Amino acid sequence: LQLDKPQRASLRVLHVGCGTSNVTEGLWKDHFRQITNIDFSEGVIKLMEQRWKQNNGDERVQWHHMDLTDLSRLPSASSDLALEKFTLDAVLCESKDDVLDPQGQAALQGLHRVLRPGAHFVSVAWGEQRRQKLLASGGLFDVQVHQLPGDSSRQRPWVYFCRKLTPLPRTAISTQPCLQPAQCTENGDQLTVVFDVFDVFDSKASVLLDLSSSELRLSAGLDVRSFTFPFAIEVDSAKARWLKDSRARLQIR
Repeated sequence: LQLDKPQRASLRVLHVGCGTSNVTEGLWKDHFRQITNIDFSEGVIKLMEQRWKQNNGDERVQWHHMDLTDLSRLPSASSDLALEKFTLDAVLCESKDDVLDPQGQAALQGLHRVLRPGAHFVSVAWGEQRRQKLLASGGLFDVQVHQLPGDSSRQRPWVYFCRKLTPLPRTAISTQPCLQPAQCTENGDQLTVVFDVFDVFDSKASVLLDLSSSELRLSAGLDVRSFTFPFAIEVDSAKARWLKDSRARLQIR
């Protein structure tokens, strides 16, 4: 990614599985300023947040206790760049098939949702073929892979540059029927769509929403349903909320 200093400063970076590494300090020195760090260890987050306050203190750098496999607390399209260093390796260390692993799929779908259209996810991993198959599965990302330079006699990490694809391809993950809205009304340039979510998915399922200018997708695990908008919408102005009767309402202005 070729970015000048002002572009770096405005980029919203999601650092996944920050641990106790100095990656955030390195990003700061490279003029990235809006950095959200997450880790599954609450103790690590408290330690790193305290350390950051002592050494820098800039509040644009945030620290949150959160698991990569559940990013539901982060808003859709809230990041311009996501990166992880060996975190997926840890998540998938006992997996027999990365592509079919539910935790790997949950992580991938969550990252796709929180990235804005066209944004990038950078993954640093020891694995080559298995990781590439996972990242390219479902048509969520366009993936390019490079191996870090160094001593060829030693194991060298692989870096995967993944660009979010939107609109999502029709073949992505599932070929289930399209979503049928309970209500779809147009009023000038405003569109309101209401879905009976739990008529489609199990009421105990964790349902994720993904939005592009041409369609909405709701997913629960590997089950993905889509709804094509009657006209192109402005993603940045779209708003989604849950109704009291447990239906998902998406309102586009």
